[in-house]
Amino acid sequence: MRYTHGFDLVYKILLLAGCLFLTASSALLLEAPCKAITTAGEGAGVPMWVFNFIGVIGAIAAFIGSMVLLQKTVLNPILPTYLYIRSSLMTPVSWKEAETLEFLFQGDTEGRWYPLHELCSIPEELRRETLFEFADRITRYPYGFSNIRPGTTTPPAQPPQQQPPQVDPAVEQYDACCAILGVPPSASIETIKTAYRTKMKQYHPDIFGNSTPELRQFAEEKSKLINNACDYIFEHHGSR
Repeated sequence: MRYTHGFDLVYKILLLAGCLFLTASSALLLEAPCKAITTAGEGAGVPMWVFNFIGVIGAIAAFIGSMVLLQKTVLNPILPTYLYIRSSLMTPVSWKEAETLEFLFQGDTEGRWYPLHELCSIPEELRRETLFEFADRITRYPYGFSNIRPGTTTPPAQPPQQQPPQVDPAVEQYDACCAILGVPPSASIETIKTAYRTKMKQYHPDIFGNSTPELRQFAEEKSKLINNACDYIFEHHGSR
């Protein structure tokens, strides 16, 4: 039995035990009718192996049916992911959000998953943003980050349908850097410094030094982007 984290192991054990219990209960409930049918069939000359075969098929069907029933009710497949994010990573998510993040924690065909324990080292109010941003990165680059050009954070944008109005490139760059730090273009130097410190608490590479290669590279790219944006803002702040 392969599992990724403790909640996943407990879930699989409960699911297996529940399926066995429901299958055994079904067999006990149907024991008397099955004996009557078997006796009648033997009297009519039906070979015993036919009943044995039907019994095996019935047991398999009961087991699969029990699994489907449990997964549709008390043991939903999203449950271990939801509990892991809420309890181990201490990050609030809804049931629907846990469903979108399931691929990070249930493991792929090669058994890869992302523990993300380092999220607990950053402020609680920043964990959700970091978690969903990392999930988005993994979704867009499922084969790793090795082929991404240094400094890029999003795929190339699609060409616009209409020609946008001309904008001063310097102003556009300044606004883009402010957006990276999450501050308005009119922000003061002190506000920018505070935003920079907050972002570095969220993405500093030292926080993710012992994590998976994907998460380490994610943090390095984000911190580099934040540093470059902050440097540009400080350099051009007086000209605004």
